[in-house]
Amino acid sequence: MSNAPLAAAEVKGHIDAVAFGIATVGPGIAIGLIFGMGCLAIARQPELTAVIRQNMILGFAMAEALALIAFVVPFVYANLD
Repeated sequence: MSNAPLAAAEVKGHIDAVAFGIATVGPGIAIGLIFGMGCLAIARQPELTAVIRQNMILGFAMAEALALIAFVVPFVYANLD
């Protein structure tokens, strides 16, 4: 065994990247649920495929907008200093 002192781990990178990574978890889960439940709904009621597909695309766009907002916000607030 070595008697060398333990060094503290150094964290490299920007907190913006970490925040964006955490912020994309929610929309990622939402998109998975939207398409998973959409496929289930189409399997149960195939006659409503067009309506279900429209709602899936609308939900996808809204969830993706949250991810894009989470991507832009750190850049906006980074320049306020």
